Amino acid sequence: MDDLKLNVGDQFVALLEEANQAYKQNEELTAYIQELGALEKDIKDVKLHTQYQLLRVKWHRKNNRLEEAEREARALKRITDELDDLEIKLETVFEFREIFDAKSRYDESLSMMLPYLDIDYKDRRDLKVQLLNSIALIYSFVRDNDKSIHFMRLSADLARELPDYKEMDRILNNLAGTLWNLKKSPEALPIFLEAIKHSETHGKSERMRLYMAMNVMYINSDLGDFDECIRFHDEYYSTLVHTKEIREPELSELQGHVFSHVYVRCLENPNLTGSQALMDRIDIDEILGRFEHYYLKGDFSDGYMLRMLPDLIQYAYLSKNIEALKRYYDWSTATHQSHFERDKIKAINELTLKYELSEKEKTIQMELERKKELEQIVAERTEELQHKNKLLEQFAFIVAHDLKEPLRNINSFSQLLGRTLKGGESQQQTDYLGFIQKGANKINELLSDLLRFVTVGASKETDYEHFEVTEVLQGIVEDYQSEIERAGATLEIGEMPKIFFYKNYMQSILQNLISNALKYRSKTEDCKIKINYQQEGEMHLFQVCDNGIGIAEEYKEKVFQVFQRINKHEYEGTGIGLAICQKIINSHGGKIWVASKKEYPNGTCFCFMLPTS
Repeated sequence: MDDLKLNVGDQFVALLEEANQAYKQNEELTAYIQELGALEKDIKDVKLHTQYQLLRVKWHRKNNRLEEAEREARALKRITDELDDLEIKLETVFEFREIFDAKSRYDESLSMMLPYLDIDYKDRRDLKVQLLNSIALIYSFVRDNDKSIHFMRLSADLARELPDYKEMDRILNNLAGTLWNLKKSPEALPIFLEAIKHSETHGKSERMRLYMAMNVMYINSDLGDFDECIRFHDEYYSTLVHTKEIREPELSELQGHVFSHVYVRCLENPNLTGSQALMDRIDIDEILGRFEHYYLKGDFSDGYMLRMLPDLIQYAYLSKNIEALKRYYDWSTATHQSHFERDKIKAINELTLKYELSEKEKTIQMELERKKELEQIVAERTEELQHKNKLLEQFAFIVAHDLKEPLRNINSFSQLLGRTLKGGESQQQTDYLGFIQKGANKINELLSDLLRFVTVGASKETDYEHFEVTEVLQGIVEDYQSEIERAGATLEIGEMPKIFFYKNYMQSILQNLISNALKYRSKTEDCKIKINYQQEGEMHLFQVCDNGIGIAEEYKEKVFQVFQRINKHEYEGTGIGLAICQKIINSHGGKIWVASKKEYPNGTCFCFMLPTS
């Protein structure tokens, strides 16, 4: 019986090793899981059980059964917490990271891993290197670049203390790649070189070494060190490019991305040492021909092409290749609406020209220079206008704020004058005092609204919050309850969303629109106000409609101007409320307008949009 158990145990261990090897090679695990499950009941070793359960978690995750994977991982963690085996504890934590990352639950990944930083790793410092690197990657996912680089450096520093650490090149490559993406090329370059040296020494992946060598060529071309580019081309690229680890179309993608950039830098700096020699080593037409072939087959996304287009267009322009320039221009117009970075699109716009591409180079150059001159003029005038607007706002704020004090004095002393006369004043004097106080109150009200107007936009991102619009409306209705009852008004509020915005701004917008609906109500019909909402693509659309006196077509734009009022002798107000609404909405990428008579013939309907994010 003992011999049978031994045989079963040996068989279980062998199967477990094969299954783990299959997982590393991305092979099917189902048969292994079934066979191991049939043997598990005869295994008494707790560590073997935990290794099997860990394999099941990996199997579930690999098959995208994330809920099962998380459930079994939690059960496994309760067991591993009791074991004195740091490696399997961390393996379990790393599985949680894979599961949480797949669900974009990065905070949970961090909360699971950070406590393990304080453990004494003794002779297993390689495990701490893995932990630090995993934490760094999560911070990179949430775009906390400072923390990501901090933990990558800690991981790299610790790995350097372990002479035989096999994954050193991968860790250094991650750190260098992150610095490079953050446009810190001078810092990234020596780390790439260190990673390549480690990869050579330890006979690691030729594929990774080729990628790193190409990145070094990319950076050195930016730095104008074409001799170093030539060295890497001859020493690494010419030999590693034939590795079996990288195949088409991935090879064409890598070559197209790097060599188009390097070639453009050579064309831009033809007099630098090594520039012409490097171009002689690059068959750019053949490389870009294969790249375009795979792009047209659909092997590369439009987004990837968009990242490359600035270099491709610049290459076609500098090499006087009119046909290529026209082709790349057509591709750029087809991908302009991509979600990729605006600076990439701007770079394409600066390099593509809307004129006949078959004209001579001189015409192209003249148009490009003229375009740059105009952009410079526009930028200078925009900056000047922004400066003047800022000065005007500061002036308006100072004037409005400083005038309030003498206004308070006028109001106070007119009241004191009335009390001093003690009833002995004439009716004319009483009227005059009333006019003074009414005028002072009116100016004070105007200045208060003017202060509100000029301070719109002073909120910070930290002031924003998620809130229910329904709650804001309920508060406004409570505040205006007496006016609503006096007007005999009924409010019909549709289903409202939960939005991310500055709550006080939303309250100000809706309060102004509802107040206007009550103020400009019909004299012959009961006041009815409807507030509706719907989502239009990536925008929130709100409507505040009433059956009041309406707004004539010629006033639909004027009502949003400061101090513009309709029927100002009949209705009280300052004429700033709608201007405040428009300034708030426009400054946040939205718009506000009055629906046309054709869309809303009876009364007035104000519509405004705000971005959903």
